[in-house]
Amino acid sequence: MDPFDVYKLYLALKLHFTTESYDITKHKGVVRGKRETFLQRKDLTAIRKLARDFSKKEIIELSRNKGKVKAYQGF
Repeated sequence: MDPFDVYKLYLALKLHFTTESYDITKHKGVVRGKRETFLQRKDLTAIRKLARDFSKKEIIELSRNKGKVKAYQGF
């Protein structure tokens, strides 16, 4: 996975769980995210590691089970 795609997936999951107006299944995970904003994040290394080590499906599973994300606490 591309690190920018992981970032957009993170944004979609965050919106899904923190707002009532965004439903990830209805919007099919589509969110707007600027590459410039992505490159300015302090946790860019963690996002790159997630992209390198996990598939999209595995990242979604990790978001459901936060206990396993301890190795990637910057995210």
